[in-house]
Amino acid sequence: MIDHYLQILGLQRGASQGEVKIAFRRLAKKYHPDKNTSETAKQKFITIHEAYKFLLDAGTQPLHEMSHKSPNHTTPHTYREWQEQARVYAFQKAKEAEEEQRKMLFKIYAFFNYFALLILAFNLLISIDYFLPKNQDKQLLTGVYKVIETDRYGRSHYKYNDFQFSKVRLRADIYESKELIGSEEAEITSTPLLGTLLYARFRLNGQVVDLKPALSIYRIFVYLIPGVFLFLIGYYATHKRSHNKLTYAITALFVLVIQLYIFISF
Repeated sequence: MIDHYLQILGLQRGASQGEVKIAFRRLAKKYHPDKNTSETAKQKFITIHEAYKFLLDAGTQPLHEMSHKSPNHTTPHTYREWQEQARVYAFQKAKEAEEEQRKMLFKIYAFFNYFALLILAFNLLISIDYFLPKNQDKQLLTGVYKVIETDRYGRSHYKYNDFQFSKVRLRADIYESKELIGSEEAEITSTPLLGTLLYARFRLNGQVVDLKPALSIYRIFVYLIPGVFLFLIGYYATHKRSHNKLTYAITALFVLVIQLYIFISF
């Protein structure tokens, strides 16, 4: 019986109480419901607490090795009592851990509900803004500038051109914009509420060319908008005790950060 519990904590016979506590803390942290959401983690968490409690009461040496030192100290019946007490202790600790996790998650959800309203309002605003009649005005092209970016390895990359107009700036992919360098003006189309730049229309040699921003909340990242609505629906439709609810909340916040970065920067 003792060997079984020692094996659970990864210890040898004769381990000290200090070693038992260190092994227990390491494993309990690894399989705690806050850290581990696997199907077997809960049972493992209970087993670890049971082993910890039993070894603290019974020690780490089998009965026949201790009997010559303290013959009246332990009996098989005592071992069974310790085992039962250890099991009760383990289930109680698992229940307490689940209750603490539940309270923590409820606090997080109560806090996130305010952000959910912000996320919903922002995405509704940019969606409505996109479908309203657009603003259009002609602007002079005052300059075109190369955008040189450096990656984490220190290598330089030339991927974009910045088209600076009299009122706005448009960052475009070099392959889409290189033929437009040298133009004098363009018709700028933007949304009416937020003034988000949609495209610049050039007239070049009798042809109409629309140049769109390389990075735009309505272009490459357009799928983030319906994605946010789906994540929020998933968040509100998922039960509070489910870990998926927290996943929906974190994902929605992450998408909002990306949206705001793109909206502010480009």
